[in-house]
Amino acid sequence: MAENIVLEKFMYDLLPLAMSQYGEKETVEGFAKSVKEVFGIDAANLKKTEALGEENGGIYGYVANTKKVYIDNQLSEYSEFPQLINYRNLGYSSCAILPLMVGGRIIGVLELLSKMENRFSKEMLNSLSIGAAFIGLTISYASEAMRSRNLAAYFDSAFGNATPNMLISQSGKVIKANKKAMALFRISQSNSPEAKQIIGIDFKELRGMQPDVPVKKLIKVSGELRSFEIHASSINSSTVYVSLVDTSDRELIEGVSDGINNTGKIVALSLDGEFRVIGGFGRLGKWDNIESLDIRNFKLGDLMPTSDYSALQSALKSRGKVLVSTEVSIGGYKEKVYMSLSKTAFGYLCLMLSAELEESVKMLSSNLKDFIDVTSDITLIVDQNGTITDANLPAEQLLGYKKEQLLGKDIRTIYSEEDTLDRDIAYVKSGGKVDGSYVELKKSNSEMLPGTHSLRLFFDGESYFYAIMIKELQTKRTINDMEMLNRKLEGQAKNFRMASELKSQFIYNISHELKTPLTNIKGFAKLLHEGEFGQLNADQKEYMDTILDESDRLMLIITQVLDAAKLEANKVKLDLKEVNLSELANNPSIKALEENAKNKGLAFAWNVDYDVPAITADPNRLIQVFVNLIGNSLKFTESGKITVHISKFSKRSVMCEVIDTGIGISDDDKKKIFKKFYQASKKGLVKPDGTGTGLGLAITKEIVDLHRGRIKFDSTLGKGSRFYFTMPISQSSTARQRRRE
Repeated sequence: MAENIVLEKFMYDLLPLAMSQYGEKETVEGFAKSVKEVFGIDAANLKKTEALGEENGGIYGYVANTKKVYIDNQLSEYSEFPQLINYRNLGYSSCAILPLMVGGRIIGVLELLSKMENRFSKEMLNSLSIGAAFIGLTISYASEAMRSRNLAAYFDSAFGNATPNMLISQSGKVIKANKKAMALFRISQSNSPEAKQIIGIDFKELRGMQPDVPVKKLIKVSGELRSFEIHASSINSSTVYVSLVDTSDRELIEGVSDGINNTGKIVALSLDGEFRVIGGFGRLGKWDNIESLDIRNFKLGDLMPTSDYSALQSALKSRGKVLVSTEVSIGGYKEKVYMSLSKTAFGYLCLMLSAELEESVKMLSSNLKDFIDVTSDITLIVDQNGTITDANLPAEQLLGYKKEQLLGKDIRTIYSEEDTLDRDIAYVKSGGKVDGSYVELKKSNSEMLPGTHSLRLFFDGESYFYAIMIKELQTKRTINDMEMLNRKLEGQAKNFRMASELKSQFIYNISHELKTPLTNIKGFAKLLHEGEFGQLNADQKEYMDTILDESDRLMLIITQVLDAAKLEANKVKLDLKEVNLSELANNPSIKALEENAKNKGLAFAWNVDYDVPAITADPNRLIQVFVNLIGNSLKFTESGKITVHISKFSKRSVMCEVIDTGIGISDDDKKKIFKKFYQASKKGLVKPDGTGTGLGLAITKEIVDLHRGRIKFDSTLGKGSRFYFTMPISQSSTARQRRRE
């Protein structure tokens, strides 16, 4: 009876959702909320099939394919699907997933999660199945209704619309287009082009667009690029409706308007056929914003002298456009302007440009002349035809010409490479600036003068000209000397590299040869110590202990030198295997270090986060890295603890940290800590017995680099150090074969 009451309440909650005009999102959220409240479930998620994405291959795919309810009332690390294990890690103990079906077709799944074990009974799931089927019908109906409305909206607007409209299929083809689109993009019933060929966007991108957020694109129409706003909305999972709005003219007008407003020197007025002001924009002199002035319905004749207005009207009748110099009065302020009028469809376009620019040009020309006369660099003035019209004294002195010989000369005749000059002139003419371009000039005696030139374009009101400034280089011999010195230094560097390689090979060979006699010395000393050749007295045993200790120390030094030489001589290859970082804690070398730490009164911890995967690495070399880092921590830590912490750093790498509470590293030592044969020597960092080779950290860095990892450290003097390095989770096939580069 109680279960019937729960079911009745559940269905009662769902009725408003089914009868409302809610969208799909609101319906799904309302359903999930009702499930949680009525049945006391911690989490309820309703997911449509197309929204599952990559998850469709896991537990969701199983339910969708079998069309059966899946229940796991005791989630554990042995659950059937990885996603269920993740839910267990998030604190859930029970999970049920129900198929959401309409007419025998799976349209989604209902996922239920509880923090209680054995939460989902058969009776509860029967009740939920009824509700899920009910809400599935509602969502399916809403989707079909939306699809119908979208199709209706398209057919209502597309074929009578003056803008291009198209239907794009999942294959990317245009399956329907209105007359405007067919005419613009040459689409016919027999020709069904790809949408990407026309508008540069494929079906997937179109379907992902928001209906109210257009995308701007340049689209070629009849060989001309035009600007369009592209609007797209999904009709269903396999069809997209696309509408295009041509914004080229609007952008051009807005660009002209912005450009005029930003200059502060131009005003544009639109006039009707009777020369009355319809509107305007721009700034000129004290007219900060022509739009803010009350000049609408003013006649142009009210703004300028009567005689100039009469002459303007006469010129318009005969030519249709005119340019005059006049004085305009607007808002009580007068301005001398050049006025241009042109006939348009709505009447006339009037542009006014400040005549003060002419005075500015005259001042500029005067200042430029003064500058040319005083500068110590070669300076030439060249007209638009490439003829030299002015030259300063340095031009005469350095080129060996008299000024009269330079004036009227084609500028190209004094350049050794005319192409360079033509290129730079073209660039400046297009609005650019040229500085420091290398050139060679022909002197009057045919010698070459190396230099760098700078070009600028000027306009004097009637025509344009170029100012060319040339800085003479000291001499080409300086460049040649530098090149010779560079070649010499390269040769020396090559010799140094060869010497370094020979040194590494020598050290490698010597170290290798030393190991054999040292092994024999240690072996015989051990036999003597153990009494194989007769019992030793106390003093003799003490001497043998010293021999064995020094043999171990010497073997360590030789091993480290040999490792360093191998790495430098490119003789180290990685033996890559799968390594479980948690299990490294049980390695005998690590266990020995842990025992040493405890004997010293230090706490020791090896912590690996739960989500750290196995990695591909050389296990022996990786142990060597940890031994070097932990050994350093043991050496310089007198109290506190040593902690190894391994965590997942990213999708492709793990982070390994060795942290101690030792005496830290000074700022001077930090700069050299990874250098070979370097031992920190300040603040008591080196033991009195002088143990160590200064190679441990250098070798550690080389091994980490070989694995394509990175090692760094943080340290505070008196508080401790943290050495940390990253290691890739997997090594590429090329990395498996590579030697150190």
